[in-house]
Amino acid sequence: MQYKVDKDPLKHIIICQVVLGSVEKVELEFHQSCASRNEFDTGSDDPKWYVVWANDINNRILPVCVESEEGQL
Repeated sequence: MQYKVDKDPLKHIIICQVVLGSVEKVELEFHQSCASRNEFDTGSDDPKWYVVWANDINNRILPVCVESEEGQL
């Protein structure tokens, strides 16, 4: 998680829902930038990393809520 520290003690985090759809196996070292076929919506190298293609990001990552609290998150 990355955020810029400022003097305001209030910190925010956006909780998102990610809609994976049909997942294609991808090799991250090949720097694939889009699905290899139209039948795939997203990619994954293993269960640790998922890839949402840039042309579809607004349809696949949906903000659900914002949590705000004082101090560190």
